[in-house]
Amino acid sequence: MILLSATQTAYVISAAIAGALVIALIVILIFKNAYAPKHIKELTYMKLSRICNENDYLLLNNYRIPIDDTNIGSIDHIVISNKFIIIINDFSLSGVISGSATNEKLKAYDKKGTNLIVNPLNYNINLTKRLALFNDLNN
Repeated sequence: MILLSATQTAYVISAAIAGALVIALIVILIFKNAYAPKHIKELTYMKLSRICNENDYLLLNNYRIPIDDTNIGSIDHIVISNKFIIIINDFSLSGVISGSATNEKLKAYDKKGTNLIVNPLNYNINLTKRLALFNDLNN
């Protein structure tokens, strides 16, 4: 049996605690990176609900707008205050995105290659216009 001095015992205990914290941090980061892209709507909702409760804003989630008889537009979150309305659509994209803000589609480069995606800016502009027409508001 090995007898340790008080400083050696403190060092062994602090090293074990530090090692456990590092392992816990790595596990949390791996879990967060795997969890966040799949649950972006729920995470955005939790953050927005805290902001809206603190500032007395109204929050609408999963708002549907009928475009025509067969198509329905969807807005993930709408924040309404006395002076503004903010429309938020959740997108989780990884990699590099290139293109112009006026393009209909953007190029997304990731590990799997190049994909064309709908431009979120144009998508939001079109949904805002539809929402304004649907509710007789100024877009």
